[in-house]
Order: sequence, then C-alpha cells, then structure tokens
Amino acid sequence: MSHESQHEKWSEGQRRFIKLNFQYLKRSSRVIDIACGDGIGLSCLRQMGFCNVFGIDSNPIKVTEARRHGEAIVGDMHNLSFIGDQSIDVILCSHSLEHVYDPIKVLHEFKRILAANGILFLVLPYPDFGSLNDRAHLAKYLLGLHKFDHGRHLRKLLKSSGYRVIKTRFDTYREDEIWLTVTPIKAWDVFQ
Repeated sequence: MSHESQHEKWSEGQRRFIKLNFQYLKRSSRVIDIACGDGIGLSCLRQMGFCNVFGIDSNPIKVTEARRHGEAIVGDMHNLSFIGDQSIDVILCSHSLEHVYDPIKVLHEFKRILAANGILFLVLPYPDFGSLNDRAHLAKYLLGLHKFDHGRHLRKLLKSSGYRVIKTRFDTYREDEIWLTVTPIKAWDVFQ
C-alpha cells in the first residue's frame, strides 16, 4: 500500500498543486478531498487556512492516518449519498478517478454534490501509457488517458457528463499529468 507521505516528491507535488490552484479560493469554502489517502492534501489545505475541509478514502488505514490532519471518513466515491445535493463548493480529486470501475457514475455523484457554482479539480496521469493489464488504472481507457490527444477525449467526456472545462494544464513535476478545472453546467448555460 502506497502512502503519499512516504514519497517526498509525490507529497510535494500534491502540495504544489493545491497551493497553485486553491490560493484565490475563499477559505470558508466547503472542500472535500476525494481519495484523500493519508492526508497530505488535508494538511496543506488546513495550513492555507481552509476551515471547512474533509477527506474521504476507501482505505481505513489511510483514513486513520489522514485524521491526524483533519476530518476524514471511510467511503466509496461511487456512492456519496451521505453528502447532500449541492453542498460542496470544491472537490479535489487527485490521481483517483483513473482507479475507479465506473468513472461516469463518480462524475455524476460529484456533479450532484457540487454547488451550482462549485469547482472540481481533477489531476490525472497523462498520458497513462502503462501496461494494458494495469488493474490499478481501471478507467484510463474510458477516460482517454491511454493516448496523447491533448486531453480532447477527456474534455469531451466531461462535457457529456455535464461539466464545463474552465482550464486545462499539463504538468510534469511528479509525473506526466493533466490538470483540469471544471464546473457543473447549469441549465441556463445550455441556452446561451
């Protein structure tokens, strides 16, 4: 089992992403770190002054460690029914969506819990040229991470799932990654 805190470059990469992307957000924002691991993201968000932050991870051992940095619960991102509709301002999902068995269901859950003007930050390995038999990255083909098309397939999938891509960035600090900032498409946006 891998822990971010045991890999300096990985944990510094997570802190770097958060500092760059969260610096202008309101510190009172309701933030959830999806697949929070052992709490590196929670720790960084707390240090930046975010006071309404919690994490979720499916691994109870990692959740126990994450609780040293803030509130964290055991859960599955496929079923966030314990979180109210439109109750979250910001979702951080870093190096997690590629591991799920149904990324479309997860994206729908994220959309349901995001406030109308909420933000979803996605960080994914890109391109993800790992083995065809890579069982850890179940969703990479559906997400289009297995090919370098400048993220077109992924952005199209996000749009078809009800999101607007606000910003796309490619980064190589910890590994080749794509960073996406997306927001739910509101009903009135469709008619503009």
